[in-house]
This record gives sequence, structure tokens and C-alpha cells, in this order.
Amino acid sequence: MNLNGIRVTGRELEVWRLVALGRSTKEIAAELGIAPKTVEKHREKVYLKIGGGANHVVALVHKAVRHGVITIEVRWRDGTASTIKGARA
Repeated sequence: MNLNGIRVTGRELEVWRLVALGRSTKEIAAELGIAPKTVEKHREKVYLKIGGGANHVVALVHKAVRHGVITIEVRWRDGTASTIKGARA
């Protein structure tokens, strides 16, 4: 799969999305039916493919939004909402 120049497998995309949504390694492993070590390996592969950064999780979330892997909805105190989403290839 190619997301704006970043080539990831289907499983890497699933792990990337779940990490970006705040799931723990154990939660991801249980949801996908794979070992926690496998989740960590997929997360590391995605991290290397996106170019990383100082903080793994922040970089993964930032790139996930930027590349359309996830969408973030912000609800403001006044009751309005804003959606932040990136371009998906």
C-alpha cells in the first residue's frame, strides 16, 4: 500500500492506525490476534519508513494525520467541532 509515497503493508497500516489512536502494544496485540513483539516490530518498521523523529508516538500520530491514516475531531468548549485530516493517496 502506498500512502503519499510511504509504502506500508496492510498489517503495518493497522498497527500504525491503532498506535496513532492511543492503543497500547498489549491492546493492539489482542485486537489483531498477534504477539506484542510482532506489534513492536510493525511499529518500528513504520517508524523507520516515515522518517521518525524525536518521539516515536508523536511522529507516528503526526504522520498518520498527515497521510490520512486517521482523522482527528476536536470539540471546543463552545460546542463547535473541527476536523483535522490529511490527504490519502
